[in-house]
Formats: sequence, C-alpha cells, structure tokens
Amino acid sequence: MRHLLSKVLGTAKDWRYVPDNPVLGVEMPERTLKRPRRSLSIEELRKLLSKMNEPERTITMLAAIAGLRIGEILALRWARVHLDRDTVEIEETCYKGVFGSPKSRASRRTAPLAPVVVHALQAHRSRCADTSADALVFCDYNGEPLSADNLRKKRLASACRRAGVRRIDWHTLRHTYSTLLHDLGTPVKVQQTLLGHSSAATTMDVYTHPVSESERDAVAKLGKVLFPNVPNLHQNAAGSETGRMLTQ
Repeated sequence: MRHLLSKVLGTAKDWRYVPDNPVLGVEMPERTLKRPRRSLSIEELRKLLSKMNEPERTITMLAAIAGLRIGEILALRWARVHLDRDTVEIEETCYKGVFGSPKSRASRRTAPLAPVVVHALQAHRSRCADTSADALVFCDYNGEPLSADNLRKKRLASACRRAGVRRIDWHTLRHTYSTLLHDLGTPVKVQQTLLGHSSAATTMDVYTHPVSESERDAVAKLGKVLFPNVPNLHQNAAGSETGRMLTQ
C-alpha cells in the first residue's frame, strides 16, 4: 500500500500537481503480532477447578471440558440436558439476559459430555430448586439467567487468585478445550464439530447431528486426562464421592 501511494504521489509531483512527494523516505512502523490466545495447561485447569465453588465450577467444566460458549451455558435448560445419554443440546444462547439463537447453524449441536461433567451436572441438579423442563440449569433465585460479566469479574477472577493462576476470561476456557483436544491428537474435523464451528466441510442444512463415536471418544479421553479417577457413570454409581473426584 505504501509503495502504491508513493508511486501515485511521485507521478503527481512529475506532473507538477504537488510540490513534493510527502511519503518519500517515510518508514512504516513494524506490524505488531496479534496477542496469542491464551489457554490453561492441564495442571492449571486442575488447580482452578479445585479452588472453585458452585455453580462456577460446573460452568467452568462445561466450558473447558465440553467446549460450550458461556452464552450457550447460561441459556441451557434442563429439557436439553440428557444425563442418561451423556449429552446436552445447544439450541439457545444468552447475552446480557436476552435469549437468542446460536451464532451459526453449526453452533446448534448435540455436545457429548465426559463422565466428570455428567457427575458435576448430577450434583448441581440435586441442589436446584426447579429442574422442570423449561427451567434454566444456571439461574439466580428468581429463575433468571446469570450474568456472564458478574461471574467472570467476581467468581472466576477470585478462583484464579486462589489457585495462583493468571486471570482469564470465559473464552480462555473454551480455547483451553480446543488446545487440549488438539494436543490429544483429535482430528480437526472432530474438533470443528465439537466446538460448533462453521466450515466448508460442514453441511449447512443440518441443525443438529447425532454424536459420533469419534466425538464421544475425544471428549471422554480429555476427561480421563484431567480426572483419571472418575469412573464412567453408566458403569459405576456416582455415590457420595463426587465432590472428592472433582477436585482430584
């Protein structure tokens, strides 16, 4: 761009439209690289979860171990949580208390859950006053959606401080999910589907899809790496040790 502008102004000088070429000899500043997206290591994520209270711990699990966007988590209703099938359906999103459709067709999906996340949701459900189909999974005392900003500034920031982890935002947790899947050798196509990203390879005519074995395997593998002692829900009873397993 600078070279083209210099040529234009040079021609204008030759034709005596301007007295001098003002960009001649001007050095362009170096381009600064975009700040790389941050993600937590496995150990940092373990530390963070061990210092968190509810419901932010379960919210964090859904972001970092299931890859859900914070708006998708806050819009989640119990009718779309299928603990018997280890899945959640993403059909809504919530931004500043306003509900809407997911950001793209690919975002509207069925997300598989690792056993540790299923355990956390079971425990959270037992504490909820309203678990009817339309009730929000995470809400205030009036049944209204929680504020992502308040959760980040008060709950997430405090937990980071207690865990000795640098301060992060909700997207950092989703990026952590993506990074850990990549490090585990998860195929790119499976990553895109799990994250709900649109791509040329994703059919735009399908809003939801059955969870494939490769997707289930990828999420289960991630859960096992983070929490190796958590059993499969359908093979072992959760029992009273759920809290202990979540902090191991």
